[in-house]
Amino acid sequence: MWFAYRKSPLGTVLKETLRAILFFGTRSECREVFQDLHGKTSCRIQMVELNDSNLIDLVVLDPDFADVLKMRQVECIILAEWI
Repeated sequence: MWFAYRKSPLGTVLKETLRAILFFGTRSECREVFQDLHGKTSCRIQMVELNDSNLIDLVVLDPDFADVLKMRQVECIILAEWI
């Protein structure tokens, strides 16, 4: 379980999320990791290609991810979701 903290005018807000970015890299790297993890974990694993429509959702999930995108060649990510 992942927690995100946010400052608000009323104090610190705790947000619980059941999604996490496990891996990011090129498409071929992500395929290898996805095939290795698929079926071996208790969560749902997704391979997501980055585009403008899902980029905002990923930055909301992990605000530091925007800085990572600037520094590295990221084409694809592996997302884990606990249901």
